[in-house]
Amino acid sequence: MPRIRIEHFGPVELFEEEITDVTILVGPQASGKSTISKLIFFFQSILDEWVDYLISFRRFITKRCT
Repeated sequence: MPRIRIEHFGPVELFEEEITDVTILVGPQASGKSTISKLIFFFQSILDEWVDYLISFRRFITKRCT
């Protein structure tokens, strides 16, 4: 499973956890739960876009070079 580590970002001093299909964040108000969930979404979106790009690029190269 992938892990995420966040240090000194907004209200989050230190967060390190394994990310699963369902990850539940529990804590007091203004402790960084929303910040952590937004960062997880952001990095997952970047990863998904990068994978899609690489797949498209490979298809392009395969069509052009064969």
